[in-house]
Amino acid sequence: MTDDSDNNVPMRKRRRFPGISSRAYEHPADRSALVALRRLTGFDTVFKALSALLPERSLRLLFLSDSVRVSEVQFPHLHAMLLDASAVLDLKKVPLMYVAQNPQPNAMCIGLDEPIIVVTTGLVELLDEEEMRAVVGVLRDDSSAAPVAPQPTLTHLQGLLVRAKGSAAKLKVEGNPRVLPPAVELSAYRIVEQLLAALEDAPDVGVLVRFGEDSLELAVSGPAHRRAKASIERARERARLQQGTLQATVRGGRAEAEVSLPMLASV
Repeated sequence: MTDDSDNNVPMRKRRRFPGISSRAYEHPADRSALVALRRLTGFDTVFKALSALLPERSLRLLFLSDSVRVSEVQFPHLHAMLLDASAVLDLKKVPLMYVAQNPQPNAMCIGLDEPIIVVTTGLVELLDEEEMRAVVGVLRDDSSAAPVAPQPTLTHLQGLLVRAKGSAAKLKVEGNPRVLPPAVELSAYRIVEQLLAALEDAPDVGVLVRFGEDSLELAVSGPAHRRAKASIERARERARLQQGTLQATVRGGRAEAEVSLPMLASV
């Protein structure tokens, strides 16, 4: 239920689902169709082979040539909805979303490696916020059948750092380590994960975790990857969802980021 007098803002507080699998919220019709298709021997192999005939980059350009990317500047209400919906569904990475000029109501998810969401202007004009949230929830990545892993916490940062940047990368913890609200721990892990993606593999990659009295401070530094800014922006969006801040610089081939998350962020 929404309150139309307040810019269609939901009246209820939203519940988040850390570690949820996309299979948990499949539409019954989608589930039946996918089950039937996967019973066909070699379906996944054939599907991927057919998809490879038209490179994903070319397919994306085909759809996006006349589309507008959703951002804080363009379609800001859709941007805010996308960030919140991604947090509710615990997506590791907020997908890109575009609006295509087409009066026919339609929506699609394009790509295997880097899926993007495309909605038409006809759909944007037709649906309210709650209905658009439902559309975004349906347009998910069903390519993985892997079981759901436990929700990552700050105790998993050392393993993440070693996997992402090697055993020479350094993790330092300061303050009084303690268990934090699940939303804070998960967000901190995801933010570090995204910031590490902004760095090249090198022995001088470092992560600092500082437990303050009322905030959790993170600092990540190392040689900048050529796509560092994109990864930093994704981390900034995640921090913003927890009412936190992220300050970052990319200069002289090096990236440095400092994050502050309030301990009492909503769960």
